[in-house]
Amino acid sequence: MLKQCLYIVIILITIHLLTSQLIADEGMWMPHQMKMLDLDAKGLKMNPDDLYRPDGTGLMSAVIDLGGGSASFVSDKGLIFTNHHVAFRALQRASTPEHNYLQNGFLAHSFSEEIQAPGYIARVLLSYKEVTDKVNSYLKENMSPHERYEAIDHAKKTLVKEAESNGMDLFSEVVTAYSGNQYFRFVYKYIKDVRIVYAPPRDLGNFGGEVDNWMWPRHTCDFSFLRAYVSPQGNGVEYSEENVPYKPKIHFRIAKNGVKPGDFTFIMGYPGKTYRNYSAPELIFDIEVLKRSIDEREAFIAFFEEASNKSEAIEIKYASTLKSLYNGLKNYRGKLEGFFKSDVINKKEVYDRQFIQWAEQDKDRVEKYAGSIKAIQDYLASEYIPFYWRERDLRYLTSSRGGAALLAQANMIVRLALEQLKPDLEREEYYQERNLPRLIQAIKLAERSYDLDVDRDFTILRLRRLIDASEDRLPLVIKSLNDQ
Repeated sequence: MLKQCLYIVIILITIHLLTSQLIADEGMWMPHQMKMLDLDAKGLKMNPDDLYRPDGTGLMSAVIDLGGGSASFVSDKGLIFTNHHVAFRALQRASTPEHNYLQNGFLAHSFSEEIQAPGYIARVLLSYKEVTDKVNSYLKENMSPHERYEAIDHAKKTLVKEAESNGMDLFSEVVTAYSGNQYFRFVYKYIKDVRIVYAPPRDLGNFGGEVDNWMWPRHTCDFSFLRAYVSPQGNGVEYSEENVPYKPKIHFRIAKNGVKPGDFTFIMGYPGKTYRNYSAPELIFDIEVLKRSIDEREAFIAFFEEASNKSEAIEIKYASTLKSLYNGLKNYRGKLEGFFKSDVINKKEVYDRQFIQWAEQDKDRVEKYAGSIKAIQDYLASEYIPFYWRERDLRYLTSSRGGAALLAQANMIVRLALEQLKPDLEREEYYQERNLPRLIQAIKLAERSYDLDVDRDFTILRLRRLIDASEDRLPLVIKSLNDQ
């Protein structure tokens, strides 16, 4: 399974409703791997090669990454179909107490009535290929772990720069697959002008709220329509009244008939990571992280709920923050419940013992693998766990995704100033020149999602929680301030 997010994967499910069972041939595959599976016998009615084609006419080119979520083109005029929760932040950013699209929904009766989806980018897959050999060519024998990291990082940035030099609206990334055993370079068309076409009222788009969230079957209008726009020349550019609807090479058509019992189905999209290859010690530590994350989210939800009661304007500004906190809270609680119901820790420990037994059956494997589980356990206890808590808490304090807005912006500006002193390929990826417009936009958009007084109080809350943490988890900079 994948330890790093591959962005383009396929989750295959075979449904046997005739026997009232859900039987899943479960897993995640990249499009080129589908032809390696025995799909004809399971009912696939298409050529797996049609999933991805280098000319952009494969089905995967109709599936896009929209603001970090999956979406699909459903017309030849750039119409995008996605979840209401994927479009939620766009609605929040566009809303005001006078025009509360988040609460009341939105409908454009014509192209001219469509409104901007601030900060949203549509990434359309153009190509992907394995580049493992190219990345590994930067590695030398006897490199230290840090030297190895720097070499791989430089290789990735060089390959990205090479790909993006072929067009003004191209975005590339080199992603890690299978714990660093493979690398793939993806190239996307970067469409920066995305507009809202239709979204249901919140009572419908989020019907059932957090009670129904992450539950199936679920009855809710969790969908929205947006549209991608490009320049008259077809390039992905910033919003302009001169822009025209994007014409994708392929789009999905809504099926007039639903699925039937026994139909073969698969899902195409951009899911997150999977950690199934974790050992038992890693899983046990992750469970501790989940427990602490649940405690944090409960405290932050209570804070923002109280703040949101002060005015409609504040409620709108923090609506997306609260939705994200609630979403994660329900997810984490469900994971913990599932872990204990399925006795997953004991199962992992059995797998680990079986792995060691396998390693001990061969002299070469003994040398390579027999002590690996204990080595992982010792490393976690002696080095990784203390470092993780200190780094995590400091990172979250200054993060735009979990920290106070002004502190996050200040950190971003200072880091950018320091990184700009370096050659571009030596900078942290987030602060390279290619990302500078996005950084500036993020600072501007942050103004729509925080209130100064609430942000100040939230900073105090986070600092107090850090100071109350155990000594071994306290970031050094916070410890220094606390000692003073």
